[in-house]
Amino acid sequence: MAGLPERLAGPVDLFVRRIAGVRALCAVNDVALSLVLLPGRSCVEAPDTLSATFQDELRRQILAKQADLGTPLIDLAAQLASLYANSGEALFHQHEGHPNPAGHEAVAELLLASVMPRGTP
Repeated sequence: MAGLPERLAGPVDLFVRRIAGVRALCAVNDVALSLVLLPGRSCVEAPDTLSATFQDELRRQILAKQADLGTPLIDLAAQLASLYANSGEALFHQHEGHPNPAGHEAVAELLLASVMPRGTP
């Protein structure tokens, strides 16, 4: 998509500024903050589509700003795509981009694995 990186630069910078405010509020209240990048259905099941291209560019730009965000960033795109590729099980509702029950379970397991210390049962 021609011009997409440039068109997303402003919204991504706004996102970074908004997260700075959230991060400050969390610090005042002694609350930990992590961000999770959760892909939509097209990014996982149809990566060659325009929708997936848009999502992937946005994801890459946010990942490039990770140092500016100042908080852990968990990117689930590759892991969910791998789960889908290996099992073929739908992780999203058929007619929309939101996770179905199997997708919610997969996300929960991936998040738990990403925040639990190694060796924790």
